[in-house]
Amino acid sequence: MDTVLCMKYLMFFFCLLVFIGALCLIFVAIWVIIDPKRILDISPSYFLTVAACIVILVGLLLSWLSYVGIYATVAEDVKLLRCFSILILVIFIVELLVAILLYFFAEKIRNEYLVNQLVAYYTGDKGTNAYSKALNGFMIMFQCCGILGPEDFQSAEFFREQQPDDLWPHACCTRAMPPEPDAILDVTLCQQNKAGYLNNIGCFSTIEYLFDWYMWTLVGCSLGVLAAEIFTMATAWYLHRKLDD
Repeated sequence: MDTVLCMKYLMFFFCLLVFIGALCLIFVAIWVIIDPKRILDISPSYFLTVAACIVILVGLLLSWLSYVGIYATVAEDVKLLRCFSILILVIFIVELLVAILLYFFAEKIRNEYLVNQLVAYYTGDKGTNAYSKALNGFMIMFQCCGILGPEDFQSAEFFREQQPDDLWPHACCTRAMPPEPDAILDVTLCQQNKAGYLNNIGCFSTIEYLFDWYMWTLVGCSLGVLAAEIFTMATAWYLHRKLDD
């Protein structure tokens, strides 16, 4: 009987951990969608937004399951504990598979999405859409060009239509130091790719740490929840066996 009581307390504790972890997942996912640093304007926003929405749904489901686990423990409902254990196991396996896929394919997905975003939405130095404005401002501020480099603009059809005489936007050109920070040193030499007149480093290396911050914050919270799920699942299964005896 003492063992059962001890397992009840453990079950309650681990369910509480899962519930707190689920709330953290929801909070972080909402934070990513709100995007305080506005990195989603020039990053693969669809990919990150969908991932964040999935995380919110998982967080809500885990919150509900935590309540079910606590109720089943207090009521000593063996069938409900069995169902709870199975559901936690299924969610754990799905989350683990998603984490493995993200680990092996995240870089490829990021690169392809980022370059495709540029090709599909960038319309030049005078572009009026949110993506063009964000990328132009980012390239000027961080002195970079394109996603992987100036060559990205060769396949940007909308940019080629708007600026057929330019190999890359003027936002890629080196600018004067203060007091005239907005003055381009020399547009002609910039378009000729002369050293010192073109920022030939891609912006991916600059935004990578911001993108990784979003991704690894989500991953870190998910791993914490996974650990809590393992202990909850084991405790629930043991308690279910004890009560069933």
